[in-house]
Amino acid sequence: MERLDLSATTREKGNGGAASRLRAESMVPAILYGQRVKENVNLSLKMIDVEKALGKSEGGNALVNLKVDGSGARVVMFKDIQRHPVRETLQHVDFLEVIMDETVTVDVPVHMTGKCEGVNLGGILEQTSRTMKVTCLPDDIPSSFDIDVTNLLIGDSVQVKDIEMPKGVKAEDSDDHTLVLVTQPRVEKAASAGGEEGAEGDEASSAEGEAKEDKKD
Repeated sequence: MERLDLSATTREKGNGGAASRLRAESMVPAILYGQRVKENVNLSLKMIDVEKALGKSEGGNALVNLKVDGSGARVVMFKDIQRHPVRETLQHVDFLEVIMDETVTVDVPVHMTGKCEGVNLGGILEQTSRTMKVTCLPDDIPSSFDIDVTNLLIGDSVQVKDIEMPKGVKAEDSDDHTLVLVTQPRVEKAASAGGEEGAEGDEASSAEGEAKEDKKD
């Protein structure tokens, strides 16, 4: 897996005002923790550098060589990324230091490829899971799982058990967890239901008319 490089400086733990001042200077507050980190380390990084790293890190699973105050690099991963709800600017980043010979559990993006035959037949292609949870060594983390939907017909689905796991990678989701499926068009069902209701209505109207005629007689 490709390694990204980032540099950070330590900072004193402050209040929300201190964090706001950092962001005003185009810096982002961050924190580093992990099994070998005795105490959480408060950091600040250049916002532009973090954005560039995230742009190369699909799903946030890339390994990062993080240099703190110019010291030797520590291997970390993005654990949590907080953005402003409106402006979407970075607000805070959590880094998890990883141990290369110990497994980690991560969510790997799931992508669909190909043109689904079931859609050509009028079905609806649904992706019910955007990620798959797996456990593996840091260097073995897949960049993504690509599902070819070309031959899927209406009623077909792809479950976790249908995905071939790379060597050393274990799926944590249940085998029958559905990732992709092709369903019947909902519109047709609604139209059918409407048709049945209409037929029932016509029958009721007819019966009511016959009853009125009987009274007249």
